[in-house]
Amino acid sequence: MVEKVEKNDFVELSFVGKDSDGNVFEQTTNKPVLVVAGVGQVLPGLDEKLVGSEVGKKASVVVPKDKAFGDRRADLVGLVPLSAFQKQGVTPAVGQVVELDGKRARVQSVAGGRVRVDFNHELAGKELSYEYTVEKRFSTPQAKLDALSKDQLSGAPVKLEGESVAVSIGAGKPKDANFIVAKLRFIDLALRYAGVKKVVFNEEYALPAEAKAPAKA
Repeated sequence: MVEKVEKNDFVELSFVGKDSDGNVFEQTTNKPVLVVAGVGQVLPGLDEKLVGSEVGKKASVVVPKDKAFGDRRADLVGLVPLSAFQKQGVTPAVGQVVELDGKRARVQSVAGGRVRVDFNHELAGKELSYEYTVEKRFSTPQAKLDALSKDQLSGAPVKLEGESVAVSIGAGKPKDANFIVAKLRFIDLALRYAGVKKVVFNEEYALPAEAKAPAKA
């Protein structure tokens, strides 16, 4: 039986993306990535093709620039005083990627106390192509939640009851900044695409074994 991807399905996706010159600009390496089909988590040209794709079958798609990173815009290229970089302790060099006002830019030239920077995406104006395979498809709420937990929370147990899901996080799981980010992503995707209306986290905390040992005199 042919299994095809529908919008809002969670899928494990393997792919290789190339630019118009045949250069690989992104690809999955050790394992597929988990994405929600048809909701904009990948480039529009790939996302449109993803919905309706056959699970387990290698496919390809050409992505026109208007469904990738758009046209190059002249208004996104400009001059910035060298002093703006020096204040941040940065010595700009041609080809260097920098961050200005929270935006990524590439240095095109440095001369006369000015730095020419390009805020266009490096793939703007280019037609792209993908070869991809939908390795697995998860369509039921429980399957989506299990896949999401595996992807974000190292497979923490999830219990679905009606439209509510409870996630159990043991004391051995580090509760660091990475965990907070993963937790928030789990909540966001579960509420929007997994068919649940409530997410409850049951978290356990304990001192590390070495912290429990009494201090020696």
